[in-house]
Amino acid sequence: MEDATVGLIELPASFWRSAAVAHALASRDMSLLLREANQRGVSQTRLGEAVGLSQGRISETLRGKRRITRLEVIERIASGLNMPPEARVLVGLAASTPALRPTPADPLRQGQQEIDDMNRRELLRLLAVAGATLAVPPTSASVDWDRATEPIKGSVAGRAALAELSELNTHLWQLYTSASAKSSAYPLVRNQLSVLMDNLGKTKRPDERRELARLVADLFQLAGEISFDASRYTDAAQCYTLSATASKEADDFDLWAYAMTRHAFLGLYGHEYGRALPMLQIAGNLARNGSRSLSTRYWVSCVEAQALAGLGDVAGFERAMGYAEGVHELSAPHNNGGWLRFDGSRIAEERGASYVSLKLPDRAEATLTAALQTALSARRRGCVLSDLAMTGAQRGDAEQVVSYGNAALEMAQRTRSGVIAQKLRTLQPQLAPFASVRDVRHLNAEISALANL
Repeated sequence: MEDATVGLIELPASFWRSAAVAHALASRDMSLLLREANQRGVSQTRLGEAVGLSQGRISETLRGKRRITRLEVIERIASGLNMPPEARVLVGLAASTPALRPTPADPLRQGQQEIDDMNRRELLRLLAVAGATLAVPPTSASVDWDRATEPIKGSVAGRAALAELSELNTHLWQLYTSASAKSSAYPLVRNQLSVLMDNLGKTKRPDERRELARLVADLFQLAGEISFDASRYTDAAQCYTLSATASKEADDFDLWAYAMTRHAFLGLYGHEYGRALPMLQIAGNLARNGSRSLSTRYWVSCVEAQALAGLGDVAGFERAMGYAEGVHELSAPHNNGGWLRFDGSRIAEERGASYVSLKLPDRAEATLTAALQTALSARRRGCVLSDLAMTGAQRGDAEQVVSYGNAALEMAQRTRSGVIAQKLRTLQPQLAPFASVRDVRHLNAEISALANL
């Protein structure tokens, strides 16, 4: 590459797509990026001029004696090297800057994005309507409950219509559970929420209002899970909050506890275990007031065990997980196949993931390998494979990292699951010690590319 003397440094597109550069971007180690540029023919002097660093600083950086982590320096390097928008996204910088040229839009991806944004806006509208409807007492207007019309038309529900609405909720949960791409259920859930909120706003009878509130809470749980799987955590939090509000209106302690627990998941995935734990303790108290025949309290305890593991509390983790094992003593049916699906089959994978958090790779591998032998959904299998890749990283076993990491990556690409993608992104910082291994660099680059799915 010809070494220019003025202006921005222009690097070929192949440079930004290379595995070494992808690793540098994902790890935000700009010293690696400068070394790659230097090896492509850009002189130390030219690099210093372009990115605003002294000759001495550039020399030390290229020799591996100094790292670059300050945000303002990273920004200068991004501008000086004319970093394209997709690369800026990977390094965590704003994608738009005057020095950058826009890349051609992918019409298929753009079209899907417009559909997703439309669905999201409609769901947020329903969230606002739900908050107002649940907060305002029912009106005194006369309602003819003998006129039970088709629920799909959004008119006031009678007993038969309520039963049909409940059946539709069940069907949507089944669709969500069986779908490889969870977002496919989104439009149907949105439509059903519109029907439920319309009916809830028209009724004044306490018993049927409670039943409608229960159905609303049930479906906001589902909307929250879809948003969570798509990594739309703000939307998910709003859904879980409204589900909790509707559960209280319905006097359903199990559903209320479940909504609080799902909300706490947001803290777990953000590694904010100290913030998640109080919510889980509240959820546990709610669950103890629920049905003794359901598995809610055991599921809450299982999630609480994960939070305690994240805090490094081994004794607390074992105690909470031991209580969760009590689910096996319940008589069937102890879950509803919808929002409450905990039957104890998840305990092995959740225990294994917690051993990863506790940095106990030998225990984690034995538990997770056993979990792989059971019937798992594609998303659950992808999460287990990601955790097994992490145990390889903790052991320093590059072969295990690559084997399990690539298998998890394939699951993430096939299902487009944000949950698996987030697991893999958590793995990325642990790949730095393997930077010299080509297959690990390739894996790291592929994980970074998941952001564009």
